[in-house]
Amino acid sequence: MNKYEGILIDFDGVISKTSVQNSIDFIYKFINSVQPISREYIYNYSKVIMSFPLQQSLTVLFKSLGLDSHLDDFYKKFHTFDKNPKAIRIEKDFYNFVSFLEKEGIDYKILSLASKERLNLLKLDSESRIYSLKDRSKADPNTFLQLTKDLGVKPKKWIYIDDSPVGLRAAKLSNFKTAMMINTVFTLKDYAMFETFIDFKTTSLYSLQKKIRK
Repeated sequence: MNKYEGILIDFDGVISKTSVQNSIDFIYKFINSVQPISREYIYNYSKVIMSFPLQQSLTVLFKSLGLDSHLDDFYKKFHTFDKNPKAIRIEKDFYNFVSFLEKEGIDYKILSLASKERLNLLKLDSESRIYSLKDRSKADPNTFLQLTKDLGVKPKKWIYIDDSPVGLRAAKLSNFKTAMMINTVFTLKDYAMFETFIDFKTTSLYSLQKKIRK
């Protein structure tokens, strides 16, 4: 009998480990094509908002910089960016991980704030595998409490995988097991700040698979 009944998998930073870094680079380059701003500022702001509804957070950023008139052009180009499989690259071990879960009889859902364009890059048997957050914040424990009601799951029997530790904090406060994906944006330094809310840390889905097997 499996120790876990299901896995919640974040898209950006987990299924596509490079998408977070590439998205930050895109935002930085676009803004700098209009007015100069430091990469560090955009990097730090982007890290903070990764668990929040993206469009709302980016709109606040653009308006705060007086760039309201550039929002339509930004989103038009950002949607094109979202469709690019080179920019939003799916990790090779994702499909092996999914096959492992299916073989073990472990349920799974893709839980993400990612756009439809990004999610469409996934080759899934059914769209029912995707749980839409509908602009709810992953930093809010109530988001996960609602999820348990919608899916009828026992949180202590499910693992939530995310790279953003503030999202993992919310899940842990809602009694989910949590696993942090370490990548180039969310590092061991971020893990250390939220360590009490994280059950596992990993650098790949393959490594996490071995931990689940134990």
